[in-house]
Amino acid sequence: MTEKDFNVEEYKAKKRAELDKAYEMLKEETEAIVFDKGELMKYLDTQAKFNMYSVSNALLIAKQNPEARQLKTFDDWKSKNVMINKGEKGISIIEPTEFAKSDGTKGTGHNVKKLFDVSQTTGMPRDGYFKNLNDRQLLKALVSKSPITIEAVDAIDEEHNAIFDIRNQKVFVKRGLEPDVFFRDVSVELAHAEFAADNYGYNRSENEYKARIASYMLCKRYGIDTNGIEIELPESYQEMKYKDVRSELNTVRKAMNEINGRMNEAIEKQRKEKTEQER
Repeated sequence: MTEKDFNVEEYKAKKRAELDKAYEMLKEETEAIVFDKGELMKYLDTQAKFNMYSVSNALLIAKQNPEARQLKTFDDWKSKNVMINKGEKGISIIEPTEFAKSDGTKGTGHNVKKLFDVSQTTGMPRDGYFKNLNDRQLLKALVSKSPITIEAVDAIDEEHNAIFDIRNQKVFVKRGLEPDVFFRDVSVELAHAEFAADNYGYNRSENEYKARIASYMLCKRYGIDTNGIEIELPESYQEMKYKDVRSELNTVRKAMNEINGRMNEAIEKQRKEKTEQER
């Protein structure tokens, strides 16, 4: 296409249509996770894998390719000498963009960005980042640099293997738990601690579902057995505006990422120490 052939208005109309389609998909998937447990779990699995993507974009990825494992743009794949397979369709996400207004000031808007999964390319999937971590390393990373104290006790009550004590800013955990049980139950309580931060009127029961969702995503991310984690959105979500649904889920994503960030730092530290010891 030559410069003369390029039609600005047609280009704008095409981009607007792409964006409208992406917003429609986002609306459909937000509604789906509220009313369909299977769609909710599909979103959570996607958000666990792609934790740095916004809730909206994780929803879009879940709708278009829930099996995606490694996402990059066409140009990013090309820069690694990886080609997109013929006939593959990109996964649409929405990204913010800045533009210059007629008065010279900057405005913000949104564009559609196309991503391709490694399964759509000539590349090979990379090994899972946490594949070679043992139970001890994972549990050590989970409690590392926690803003609250983790204290082992002989018993708590019949319902809990771990419990967050907001008054004393501690998580009490039973001794002798199996690694997966320890990870699941302690991560729930660490999520409660995140939600309760600076919230002196914290209501545990109202936030239990959020803590369980955060724990579930952490477990999926690190390969921990998720059996026993009950996931359910409150019926009140069915009356919410879709934007508010995503806002609520974003608070869960943030809590998960706070814990995950501390874990990543601890894991990197463990690896560096191991490398030093092997020299």
